[in-house]
This record gives sequence, structure tokens and C-alpha cells, in this order.
Amino acid sequence: ALTHPRASHAITAEGANVVLNACYEKENVEYVLECGGVEPLVRRVADTGETLRCRSAAAGAVQSVCFQAAGRCRVRDCDGVAALVALMKELDRLSNVTDDERVMCRARVVGALHNVSADDDAIRLIRACDGVPHLVRLLSDDDDGVCGSAAGATQNVSRERASRALFRRGGAVHALTKLLARGRDPATQARAAGALLNILGPDLEDGHDAASREKARENEGDDGNEDVQQR
Repeated sequence: ALTHPRASHAITAEGANVVLNACYEKENVEYVLECGGVEPLVRRVADTGETLRCRSAAAGAVQSVCFQAAGRCRVRDCDGVAALVALMKELDRLSNVTDDERVMCRARVVGALHNVSADDDAIRLIRACDGVPHLVRLLSDDDDGVCGSAAGATQNVSRERASRALFRRGGAVHALTKLLARGRDPATQARAAGALLNILGPDLEDGHDAASREKARENEGDDGNEDVQQR
């Protein structure tokens, strides 16, 4: 259904939904990887000629695949991060979709970025694709699922020092503080608090201790706490 040239948009979307559900099991993720199933999913996410329903289903399947480390690596290596960030940006411009379709797709895309950002190399790709400002904006999204995933992705991506600077300049501290005060979901609050610790923590440490630690790290090294994946 994902690779057949004559498959309809509806059939392709249902095929992606099957992968989404099946990949809740680790063994099924391994099978999808063995069968080369990740690449067609990423192509569907990136294909602007596909229906949003199909791209949303593919993003959801990618989110499930990225729950496993091997899945994150495969998605990263076949340009899945760039495809997800591009769709995240594109959703703001689409006008021929319903609000429910937009929210569902956004939740899946940001959820996939949350999961894949447990991989250090994926973090750098998210930054390189200019994904940080869009994550900051989604911290204030009205949908609890979207802002929760954005907080998790922010927590993960802010482990990288280069990204921390972008989050600070982009207003993430204010957005995360508001999200903490919003107080609707404990998991989201924990992610927001973790992201704030990553972004502000180095500036709050004792200067001598911080300098000693920084000297021991690589210029582009990663540190800080992370939130690894959601389903």
C-alpha cells in the first residue's frame, strides 16, 4: 500500500495507519526496518502532492518507528528529520484542511520530532533545518498533545549547547514558564521543567564549577537531561 504506484491516497493512508499501530511492538519495528518500510513512509511525509490525511498517517507511523533507537537512526539517515520539520512549517500555511486535520497532523509530526530527538545527531539536524523557532511557537499551542510533544522535543533538543542559545533568543524561557503555569498535564509540566533546566541550568551554576565542566566538553557536545519518546 505504501509503495504501489496505483494505490489510492486512502489506501496509502490506511497502510501507514497499520504500520503506526503495529510498531507499538519492538519486533514489528525491526520487521519494518528489515523490509525497507521507513523510506516510503518518509517519502509520503515529504510529498506535497499527497493528501494531508496520508501525510499525517505517515508521520504517525514514523512517530511509532522512532520509539526504538534503531528506528530513530533509520529515520534520521533517510532525511526523515528534514521531512518532518518541513511539514511542521507547512501546516501553518495550508488553507484547504479542517482544524481537526491540522491538529492531528501537527500532533503526529511534533510527536515524531519528540521521539527522534532522543538521537544526538537528529538534534543537530533539527537545528540545521531551522526547527527550533517552530518548536518554541508550538509550546503555546492550544492543543495539550501538541504543546506536550513540543515541550518534550524542546527538552531533548536543548541538550545541545548550540540549540540552547537559539531557544533562549527565541523566547522559549517565557513560553516554557507559561506552560508550567498552565498546569493541565503533569507529564507536560515535567518536560517543560526539564527543558528550562537544560536552557537555564548552565547559567545558574557556580561559575568556577561550570567553567571546569565546560572545559572538559567538546565544543558541540551534548549534555543536560532528556525526555525519551512518547507514544
